[in-house]
Amino acid sequence: MAFHDAVYTAAGNTRLTTAWHAIRSQVHLFQLRRVELALDHYRERVVAEHRQLAELIRDGDPTRLAQAAESHVHSARRGLLTDLPLPETEL
Repeated sequence: MAFHDAVYTAAGNTRLTTAWHAIRSQVHLFQLRRVELALDHYRERVVAEHRQLAELIRDGDPTRLAQAAESHVHSARRGLLTDLPLPETEL
């Protein structure tokens, strides 16, 4: 969460920061659930993706950074759909 907070703050984009704060608690809950499920592959993937994003931020290549950031978002979405069990519904 701290990584995302720092990136969005550093961007200096009020709209982006506002949008992030609107979903931050939901993202945090999903991350807690993933940690609770002890999904090692999730932690490894997220750490690697965040390292790559940090390197691209330092490199200053906005095109590659945008591609990696978009890939990170899609990776997170795919991971949520794959890793989190669906709640059972009452019929």
